[in-house]
Amino acid sequence: MHVADGAHCYAPPPSPSRGTLVFAHGLFFGEGELDTRALVIERAHARGFGVLVVQGERGLCDWDASMRDAVCWPIEAHQRARLRELVATWPLADLPQPRVALGYSNGGFAVAALASDRLVELEAWAVVGGGLRGELGATPSAAPWLLVAGEDDPHHRETMESLRDTMVAAGRELELVLRPGGHALQANDVDRALSFLAR
Repeated sequence: MHVADGAHCYAPPPSPSRGTLVFAHGLFFGEGELDTRALVIERAHARGFGVLVVQGERGLCDWDASMRDAVCWPIEAHQRARLRELVATWPLADLPQPRVALGYSNGGFAVAALASDRLVELEAWAVVGGGLRGELGATPSAAPWLLVAGEDDPHHRETMESLRDTMVAAGRELELVLRPGGHALQANDVDRALSFLAR
């Protein structure tokens, strides 16, 4: 689970695969997010899914000098070219279908950008505690979207409700779940994303 900046690793399921979960982490410093990654892999493997763990890079959180050493995703509109370059290295075509992207926090903003600008085509999108920076693309992905926000996470609840409204206005299929708790990724969030894909 120690993935290099801008790189990825694949955790195959212990049994025949039912599909692939592409997991985009939240912003972190140092070697953070390992517990979250372990949770995602454990829950996905329990349901027969492999996990492609993808990682952002240091220096991409350019909105605040205090964040320059954080590992994060290029979520701003002016960073779309770098996001496109990162996605181009992911071996998605070689991984079992169906495939769902699960983006958490900063990674949730990245996943929303991927789907908004159709930088990659997947079978479903799940965003937990994220949102979208900038405008929605002209033809966002028509694959189903699952949005999850914590009732005790007012900022991201607002950004997720804004994303919902934007997607509804664009005529896209989605489900917004407001669940108990705060911003931290929960096991139920992962389970819900995989169940959403299996519909």
